[in-house]
Amino acid sequence: FIAVCAPLLVPVIFGPQWEPSIGAAQGFAIAGIMTIGAALDHGLLYGLGKPGTWFIYAVVIDALTVAVTFVMVAHGLEAVAIGFVFVALVATMVRWPLVTSQLDVTLGQLAGQFSRVILLAAATGASGWLAFDAAADHVPLVRLVIAGCAISLCWLVTVYFLFPAALAEGKRLLQKVLDRMRPAAIAADR
Repeated sequence: FIAVCAPLLVPVIFGPQWEPSIGAAQGFAIAGIMTIGAALDHGLLYGLGKPGTWFIYAVVIDALTVAVTFVMVAHGLEAVAIGFVFVALVATMVRWPLVTSQLDVTLGQLAGQFSRVILLAAATGASGWLAFDAAADHVPLVRLVIAGCAISLCWLVTVYFLFPAALAEGKRLLQKVLDRMRPAAIAADR
């Protein structure tokens, strides 16, 4: 949503003086998609008793981040964001051998999962951009709602086809939460 709607979100939320940071907001939003996996892998390695492995990985990636930022900062904030997208991609691929060595999966299986995530991000981003562009004649809030709805609907449809087990698990967890809330609501009414 941020990557698609930043041209409208940034000036509306922060003011027109922040328009030069639109490209950076989009780049950091894209990098954020890849860095979400780091949080999961961090928990995995800690949970398996491998904090030292994570520490070494983190130091190397943080050093790369500082080096890329140092090189790119002379070219502006957008260049720094592009550099961070590069670092996020490298960090993702560097984590793959760490994860496969701990789980019963191959690099090919992990790469396949990642390619599906990239496909999901590309499909939702493209649908959001098309809706955002098509709604150009509407007021900003309506335009944001239209883009957000397009992104959400595309996400649901794409997840249904690419990650049906995850969608089923989400539905099961939601039902579990709703079931737990029912007795509390009934007891509160008494």
